[in-house]
Amino acid sequence: MTPKEIRPINKFIRDCGFLLSFPSEPTIIPYRANQRPSTLDIEISCVLDNILVQTHVELNSDHNPVQFVVPESNNMPYSQNCTTFTNWMLFQELLTSSVPENPKINSTSEIDNRIEQLTNNIQCAINQSSKFKVIKHNIIFIPRP
Repeated sequence: MTPKEIRPINKFIRDCGFLLSFPSEPTIIPYRANQRPSTLDIEISCVLDNILVQTHVELNSDHNPVQFVVPESNNMPYSQNCTTFTNWMLFQELLTSSVPENPKINSTSEIDNRIEQLTNNIQCAINQSSKFKVIKHNIIFIPRP
């Protein structure tokens, strides 16, 4: 990644209070002499620290697999540290625009395919319409009257 491509990622991580982990060695080792090694694999976490990042040179490939190891001593449950705030109106708009109305289905394999597409569309809409915040205190939701 170029420095210009990294700036928005760093701003996002800083603004959200996340942590960035990456290997110290490059993960892409190009075969061509005119290309430079680079790091492709990064990890963004919410309140997890001391993550060990290991690169493994095990495959006959230009990409080395990366392993992110979270220590067992990290005893803070995720649910107590990060909360998801979803804009349900935006979720509905995104889902409405991404799901076809009544697709024609002619076989059982098409049913499985449509179910998988719907599941992916729902997950994508949730991710695009949600914000994840680090909360360091108990959250009290006040019910609307």
